[in-house]
Amino acid sequence: MKILADSNMPFVREAFSRIGETVLKDGRAFTASDARDADMVICRSTAKIGPALLEGSKVRFVGSGVIGTDHLDIPWLESQGIRWRSAPGCNARSVANWVASALQALRLPRGATLGIVGCGHVGSQVEIYAKAAGLRTVLNDPPKGVGVTLEELLQVSDAVTLHVPLVRTGKWPTFHLADERFFSLMKPGAVFLNAARGAVADTDAFIAAKRSGRISAAAIDCWEGEPHVRKDAIDAADIATPHIAGHSFEGKVNGTAAVYREACAFLGIEPDFDFPLPPPPEGFLYDIMADDAAFRAAPESFDRLRAAYPASRRELPPEAFARPAAG
Repeated sequence: MKILADSNMPFVREAFSRIGETVLKDGRAFTASDARDADMVICRSTAKIGPALLEGSKVRFVGSGVIGTDHLDIPWLESQGIRWRSAPGCNARSVANWVASALQALRLPRGATLGIVGCGHVGSQVEIYAKAAGLRTVLNDPPKGVGVTLEELLQVSDAVTLHVPLVRTGKWPTFHLADERFFSLMKPGAVFLNAARGAVADTDAFIAAKRSGRISAAAIDCWEGEPHVRKDAIDAADIATPHIAGHSFEGKVNGTAAVYREACAFLGIEPDFDFPLPPPPEGFLYDIMADDAAFRAAPESFDRLRAAYPASRRELPPEAFARPAAG
């Protein structure tokens, strides 16, 4: 059995080599030639998985070690009888850490209201971290029947953070959810965060809202057109990072482990690799502004910054973001 796997996934060689011959390559550089004689493809969100890559191949299983699935052509995979699995929730705490760190750096005060758009794995964790930081929360997730309307959320929130999948069709599309009207409804001077998918926000509308002062500050991790990010969009953000919100060591290991278990289940075998996860060093703190500085210094190195992201970033518990009460 041959397995084509993204080299940027921790422990992917150690785990999948127990199943078969494992060939490692950067996921964004996967080609049809690479996949032609593979039986499995193991990837992250940088690999586009569909007919252009897999048509005529032997692939019968695709495992994606991330939460989102917009890089997978799911209807085509299912029409070809190719089993696919993602890793829902694998890096939810990591993204929540990023949000909490961004709000801390932007000095959102204790008692402020955080609007959370999308209440799945990530949004639910963000709520836990926000409450630990002494923030009020208001929720919006129409598909789940949770919370208030988007309009109500925007009008009362001191900061708004997006945690929805990228959906282009259907009853609840999220493509350009944050558009000109979205920003016009926000509380004047509010903070905007996007650690969901780049195209959930309309870049032109975001830049206009920031320049006009409608939003006072912004932290952006996901960008339209990745890996080619507009400089004016980066300049408009107070915190700009290269889609690494979920890149804690724990988050990435969890993603590899999830698809490894799914691959074993597909083959009808017992998983026999234990993913080593040593405790974080005492006193560890996540410096989000270091990620911002690295990205601003070399925005053209978007993929390199992601691929070479340090494994030293570890997850912090909610209580790490607790803030003292005023007075």
